[in-house]
Amino acid sequence: MKNCPKCNSENIVGVEYFEPTGDKIPFEHQYDGISEYRCECGYREGRWSKRPLEGDDYERKWGELD
Repeated sequence: MKNCPKCNSENIVGVEYFEPTGDKIPFEHQYDGISEYRCECGYREGRWSKRPLEGDDYERKWGELD
């Protein structure tokens, strides 16, 4: 993602999921690398699926859907 589709900012960071208990993000969906992109305005987008993420939603490994 080059610019945020919500606010057009270029201040985007890649987020690697690391949730050691597996309670919130199951281990099978955790990946060693960027899983989602986040903007300072709060917009989140999945790395593989390119879909917007909201609330407790997370990008599944390789963009798979449950």
